[in-house]
Amino acid sequence: MSFGVLFLSLLLLSVAAYWLGRRYSLSQTEGDRRQLHSMPRYYGYYVALWTALPAVFLLLLWQLLDQGLIAEMVAADLPAAIRSLPDAELHLYLNDVINLARGNITSTAADPVMQAAADHFRHLQSLSGMSLLGSIIAIVIAGAALAVRQINPDFRSRPRVEASMRWMLILSASIAIMTTVGIVLSVIFEAIRFFQMVPLTDAASHGERSEGW
Repeated sequence: MSFGVLFLSLLLLSVAAYWLGRRYSLSQTEGDRRQLHSMPRYYGYYVALWTALPAVFLLLLWQLLDQGLIAEMVAADLPAAIRSLPDAELHLYLNDVINLARGNITSTAADPVMQAAADHFRHLQSLSGMSLLGSIIAIVIAGAALAVRQINPDFRSRPRVEASMRWMLILSASIAIMTTVGIVLSVIFEAIRFFQMVPLTDAASHGERSEGW
């Protein structure tokens, strides 16, 4: 199952969790919202957050680590002659295996060993997808059940929802800042490495020769 389909499914489940939390809060007071500490929608938001956030975190973490772990497992089952290749050649071979498994073009013709490795990669990827789906379903059910159990007329859902949203905004802003800083540092370090290999005087003289041409 693709990342987009899983994400859309989580979105729909969050909407259903919102409806469940809202209806359950009203059922606690027989429909009299004046007895609730917060507006019914905040109870819905609370259940939706508990349903979606842990599952989204798991989904993103899984997507980040999944292919690398599968590639390592496939590499561990390759013949010793291939595993003993230099890192660059082994990495290229594994890229060919992954491309073959996905139906893409490979840099070399596929041999039986590569085909077997590609079949193994597809099998592991299928198992990973089923494990991810099962884990997400379990987390969604557990999160929704835990959130619903906490709902009662005196439960302060609005402050908790607002605090969660505030921390989400802070986290998003922090990620954006760290990404920008990382890009800037990467450019600086690459520039330093370039000028360590090519002195500034050589670069300037090369520029003068280019202008002369």
